[in-house]
Amino acid sequence: MFHKSFEFSKKRPILSLMFVLVPVLFGILSIEKMSFVRFDKAVFPGIAIRTVATGFDASRVEKEITLPIERSIAQVGGIQKMTSVSEDGLSVIQLRLETNSDLKLKALELREKIDGILSIFPMEIHKPQVYRYDPTTSPVMVVTFSSDHLTQDELRELVEKSFQQRIDSVEGVSQVISAGGSIREIMIACDSEELETYSLSLRDIVNQFQDRNRNESLGKIKVSNESFPLVLRNKFRQMIEITDMPIKVDSQGRVVSLNNLAKVSYSPRDDHIGSRLNAKDTVSIFVYKNESADIIRVSEEIQNLINHYRIDGVNVQINQDESILLRETIIAIFKLWAFIFIFLFIFTLSRKKSFSSFLIFSLTVMCSFLSLVVLYRLLKQNVVLSGIYGSFLACLVWYFFRLREFKNRELTAPEVSKYRMNVLYQVFIFSILFVKLLNPSIFVFYSVFTIHFCICIILFDLVFPILYVNFSQKIKISSDWKSDYISNLFGLLKDSLETRTKEKIQQLQDRILSHRLIPPASIIFITCVSLYSIIHMESLDYIPSDEQEIVAYLEFPSGTSFVYTNEIALKIEKQMTKASGVKQIISKIDPGHCLFLIKLEGGILPDRDFLNSLRKGIGSTEDGFLFFASDLNSSFFSEITFDVIGHDQEELERITRNLVEKLKNKEGVSDAVLRYKEARIELQFIPNHESMQTSRISIPMFGDELKLALLGGVATKFIDNDKEIDIRVRNSQQFRDTSHKFQNLRLKNGSDDFVPISEIVKTSEKKVPLKYFHKNRDRVLSFTAKLDGNSRLLREDIIQLVKSEAMPEDYHIEIESDVEDFSSLNNRLFYLIYPVLFCLFVYFYFGSRLGLVHFILLSSFSYLFTIFLLQFYFSGPLYLPFQIGLTFCFPLGVFFLNMNQKVLVYFSICFGLTLLPLILFLDPALISFYHIWLCITIYMILLAFCHSIAKGVQVMDKKLLHLK
Repeated sequence: MFHKSFEFSKKRPILSLMFVLVPVLFGILSIEKMSFVRFDKAVFPGIAIRTVATGFDASRVEKEITLPIERSIAQVGGIQKMTSVSEDGLSVIQLRLETNSDLKLKALELREKIDGILSIFPMEIHKPQVYRYDPTTSPVMVVTFSSDHLTQDELRELVEKSFQQRIDSVEGVSQVISAGGSIREIMIACDSEELETYSLSLRDIVNQFQDRNRNESLGKIKVSNESFPLVLRNKFRQMIEITDMPIKVDSQGRVVSLNNLAKVSYSPRDDHIGSRLNAKDTVSIFVYKNESADIIRVSEEIQNLINHYRIDGVNVQINQDESILLRETIIAIFKLWAFIFIFLFIFTLSRKKSFSSFLIFSLTVMCSFLSLVVLYRLLKQNVVLSGIYGSFLACLVWYFFRLREFKNRELTAPEVSKYRMNVLYQVFIFSILFVKLLNPSIFVFYSVFTIHFCICIILFDLVFPILYVNFSQKIKISSDWKSDYISNLFGLLKDSLETRTKEKIQQLQDRILSHRLIPPASIIFITCVSLYSIIHMESLDYIPSDEQEIVAYLEFPSGTSFVYTNEIALKIEKQMTKASGVKQIISKIDPGHCLFLIKLEGGILPDRDFLNSLRKGIGSTEDGFLFFASDLNSSFFSEITFDVIGHDQEELERITRNLVEKLKNKEGVSDAVLRYKEARIELQFIPNHESMQTSRISIPMFGDELKLALLGGVATKFIDNDKEIDIRVRNSQQFRDTSHKFQNLRLKNGSDDFVPISEIVKTSEKKVPLKYFHKNRDRVLSFTAKLDGNSRLLREDIIQLVKSEAMPEDYHIEIESDVEDFSSLNNRLFYLIYPVLFCLFVYFYFGSRLGLVHFILLSSFSYLFTIFLLQFYFSGPLYLPFQIGLTFCFPLGVFFLNMNQKVLVYFSICFGLTLLPLILFLDPALISFYHIWLCITIYMILLAFCHSIAKGVQVMDKKLLHLK
C-alpha cells in the first residue's frame, strides 16, 4: 500500500494531494462538533416494567399482575435474568438482556406481549410502563447550595423554583433531582370526634376543598357588540383562606370553619430525598445526562445558568463535575502529543535523518487526525480515550518503522516495501477474534484500541507518500551547528549506551551459554514460575489509576424507611470522613437506598487495598449492603450474596434465617444479613356483609374512609409564591397511634349516621410478607455474607458451607457473583492458551522465518515472563491497562519476530528509550497509557534478548556439530 501510494502520487501529484486535502477540509469544519469521552461506557442491557396497582396488597399484586406479566414475557428471547418485586400497590419487573441486544426492539416486543394480556387485568390497573434502567447510574454533576439566613426547607423551595427547572431544560440533561431539606405540604389533621359532632367525614372535607379551590369559565356576555368572558375565581391565595374556610352551618346558624375541626399547618411530606456534604445536611441538585450528550457542553451551560441566576445570600458550590476530569484528560492528551513530537524531533536530529522527512511526518499526523474526525462524524461516534491511545502507538511504531529508511531527502523510492506491513494489519485484526473470549469491557477497549492503531498506520502509509512527493523538494533545511551539536551529543550518549548494553548482554549471554543445560533449565524454571503466577492471577476490568473518585452504593432490604436508611448512612459517612485519603463525601439518601460520591486526596489510588481499609474503617452496616462500583467487576468482592430459590414464602424465610445464623458463627465472616424485611403482623378486616348492608356502608366506602384516615389524600393544590403545595387531609395523629384506637373509629354511612367499624368488620392478625421477590419466575429470598478478608480459600469455604445445607425438594441456592468468578477464571485460561493458539495461527497462516517450536517458544516464553514481572513489581490484580498491553504486545512482537534480529533489537531499544521520558513527563490522567506502553516495552526487550540467546544457542550447536 505504501509503495503503491508512492507510485501513484509521483504520476498524479496534484490529484493525489486533493485526495488528502478534501477530508482535511471536512475535518476542520467538523472538529468543533466532536465530543470526547474517556470510556465508551457499554449500555447496561436492562429493561424494567412498572405497574401501579393502587389498593392491591402484595399477595394480590403478585398473583394478578406480576405472574401474568412474567409468563407472557418469558417467551421473549435474549433474557439472561428476570427479577421482580411485588409490594403493596406496585409491581416492578427488571430484565437483564444479553449484551449488545437492541433495547428499543426488545422494549417494543415486550410491550406487544404485555398488550396481549391487558384484558385479564382488573379494570382499575393502569397500563404497565416499559422503560430502560441502569442500577449503577451516577450523577455527572452535583451542585450544593447553602445560606446563613434560610432554613433547609426554605432553601430547598428556592432551589427548586430558581434552578431545578432551568437546569432540567438544558439540552442533554436527562434528569435533575433536588435533595435535602423537605418538601412542604399543608396538612389538614382532622379531629375524628369533632367531625362526627357535625356529621362530617373525611371525604366531605376533601369534597369541600375540591369544590371551592377552582377557577371556572362561565361563558361570555355581549354588551354593545363587545364580548366579555365570565370567570369564577375561587382559588386560595393565602393560608388564612384555608384555615377560615367555612365547612358547615350548625343547627344554631353558626358557621363552622375548618380550624374548628382540624389543625392546619405546614408539614414535611413523608417521601423525600436527603443530601449531605461531609456528613452535614445540605441542599443539593443531582444532574444526570443522556448517553449521547457531550458532558463538557452540558457542564458549561449549567455553570452559565448558575452564574446568571445567582441569588444574594445563597452560596453555590459545584462539588462534583465529571467534566473536570474530562478537561484534564484533553489537556493531558495535547501535552502527550507535544511530548511525542519533541521526543521524535530530538530523535530525528540524533539519528542524522532528514529534517524535511520529520516535517512531512508531522503534517501526515495532522492530516490523518482530521481524516479520522470525518470518519467519526460519519459514524456518529464519540472520540474515545482507547482510540487515542491506539493513535499514539501507531504514530510511534510507524515513525520507527518507516522513517528509519529515510536518511536523505533525495530518496525517491522507499526501500521499506520489502516489509510486509499488510501482515501487521491482518495480525491485529485476527487478534480481535481471540480477545472476544475475554470480558466485554476488555474486548471493547482492545477492539477500539487496535482498530485505531491499524487505521492510523494505513492513513500514514497513504498520506505520507503523497505529501512527500509534493513537498519534499520544496522543503530545504540545511543542518546548522545546533543540529550537529545535538546530533554529536546524542551520538556520544548513544554510543556509550550501546557499548555498555552490549557488554552487559554479552556477559549475561556468556553466563547463560556457559553450560548447555542452563538455557533449558532457565526456560523451564521461569515458565513454571510464570504459569504459577497466571494461575493465581486476579484481573480487574477497570482503570482505578485514572480516577480520583469512588462511587459507592448502600442498599437496604425493600420496605426500609427513610429514617432508618438516613441513620445508617450518616454513621457510614462519619466513618468515611475520618479515613485517611478521603477528601470529600457527597451523599443522596432515598428510602432503602443511598448513593455516595467519594473524592480522594491527590496521589491516592482507589485500588483493592484502599477499598479494603475503607470497609474496615466503616465497620458494620447493620442490614445494609455496601458495595463500590468497581466491585461489580472484581473477584475480590468481600461480600457474597446468595439467592435461595423455591416456591413457599415461609419455607424460604426459614432457610435463609437458619443459614444467616450459621454464617454468623463462622470464622472469617464478620456479619451475615438478610436482603429482605421479614414478614410483619398485619391487621386484617373481614367484612360482615349483613351488618354492612343494614349499616348502609359499602366496601368501597369503607376502604376509601380508612385510606383517608391513615394515609390521607391530596384534596387540591395551593399556590404559595408561585409554587404548588399539596393540601393533604387525614386523621390527626392521636387517632392513628394504636390499633385499639383505630378499631374504635366510626364511619359515616349514607344516612349521615356514624357506625363503629367493629360492628361491620371482624379483625384478625396475620403474619404476611411485605414484598414478594421473584428470580426467573421463581420465588427467591437473598442474604449476604460479609467477609473479613478477600481470601479465595475463605470464599470457597463459605460457598461450600452454604451449598452443603440440606434443602427441601425443588429448592436450591444460587450465588450472585458466579458471573464474576467465571470471568476471572476465563481470563486466566485465556492468558494461558492465547500465546500458543495465536502463534499456531500466525505460523500456518502467514508463515515464519523461524521453526514452529522455536517460534512458539520465543514468543510464549517472553509473554509469560512479562506477566510474571508485572505481577512481581505491581502487586495485586492486573487492571485493564495491563491486560490491554499484554494482549496487544503479543501480535506486535510476533510480527517483528519474523524480521531479522537487527530490526528486533532496534525496536526494543526504541521502546526502551521512549519509556523513560514517558515516566518523567506523563500526566497522571493518562497513566493507563504508561501501563500499556510498559507492557509492550518489557515484552519487546525480553523478546529481543531471548532471540539473541536463541541465536547464540544455534551458533554453539553449529560449532559443536562442526567439531564432531
